[in-house]
Amino acid sequence: RCGPDAEKHIASLCQSDDTFPTVEDVSATLEQHYKPSGSAYFRDLDRKYQELRLADCKDVTDFAQRLGHAYHELVALDASVELSEHFLVNKFLNGLGEDYDNFITAFEQNHCLLPL
Repeated sequence: RCGPDAEKHIASLCQSDDTFPTVEDVSATLEQHYKPSGSAYFRDLDRKYQELRLADCKDVTDFAQRLGHAYHELVALDASVELSEHFLVNKFLNGLGEDYDNFITAFEQNHCLLPL
């Protein structure tokens, strides 16, 4: 439940009595007014992103998916949040742990995170 404010926001979408907003319109309006934002939310998302490790996940695929989700949440938070995919790849490699040192070494020998 969003409460009476949500009803007002949705009602403002109706242009006449016989016109109803689409689900997409309602969803966008609710997101605009109720989506978490601010410094505290940013710090919470960033902490989750920074603390995520393979050891906290079921497997490498789960780790990659959770890391990607956390990354996209941070980037979508505000247009001023700039976090290139280089940081995502680096975070992934760092989060794998010592068991993947051989993989990380091979990856670093064959891939360049930054253009030369």
